[in-house]
Amino acid sequence: YSSGENSGSDNKDAHHGSLVHRLTFFIQSLAAAYLFREHVCELTVCVGPSMMPTFNPKGDVAFVEHISVARQTIEVGDVVIAKSVQNPRQVVCKRVLGLPGDRICSSSNRYDVTENRGRVNGGQSWVYGEDDDCVVIPPGHVWLQGDNTM
Repeated sequence: YSSGENSGSDNKDAHHGSLVHRLTFFIQSLAAAYLFREHVCELTVCVGPSMMPTFNPKGDVAFVEHISVARQTIEVGDVVIAKSVQNPRQVVCKRVLGLPGDRICSSSNRYDVTENRGRVNGGQSWVYGEDDDCVVIPPGHVWLQGDNTM
């Protein structure tokens, strides 16, 4: 038998415990969602004409998986999301055209890739080829370009 003297106090403790439990669950859920988005996959919107006709210039939703980057399995032809060189706060959607060691030559909006992967010295920076329109991609870098060459 309970006299009911502590029932108000018990309700407050139960409510307080429930609130702490809910807050803890909410914070854990936010942390899990953040880790999932950063390390597994996310959805993003690709806007602009540079990836026409692959993506609509007014914006298409793209599924972005992060596992290939972590495993270093990016290949020529992959579409990637990367930080903009001009504005690192912005991301761009581009296609991988060349990998480390590849020689990229440009002329009149056309790029030719010579595959020389693995033949670049470890600490070498961008190496210009026989003429100023050619570069060799150094380790740790890739050549990105939009699909729209018009």
